[in-house]
Amino acid sequence: MWSSRFTWGGLPPPGQGEIAVISAGQHIYFDAANTPVLKGIIIHGGSLIFDDNQDVALNVEYVIILGGGKFQVGTEDMPFQHRAVITMLGQPKSIE
Repeated sequence: MWSSRFTWGGLPPPGQGEIAVISAGQHIYFDAANTPVLKGIIIHGGSLIFDDNQDVALNVEYVIILGGGKFQVGTEDMPFQHRAVITMLGQPKSIE
């Protein structure tokens, strides 16, 4: 779970201005009601799957998906049943 310290090696979840990296073999369920504005999320072969047990909100400047990574908010067979808000806050001139 995104909100668990165990997911992040005993540290709190990524905070304001930080970059979250999800590596191959990691499958993280996003369960945050609201995040601070993250600098970015890099999904490199892992998965970020929105937890469909509650409303969630992600605030991030950019998301990069590499190496077969997955960013999933429901599926065609199992549509997301709650409210998911994804707010992208990047700058037009940013290289990301």
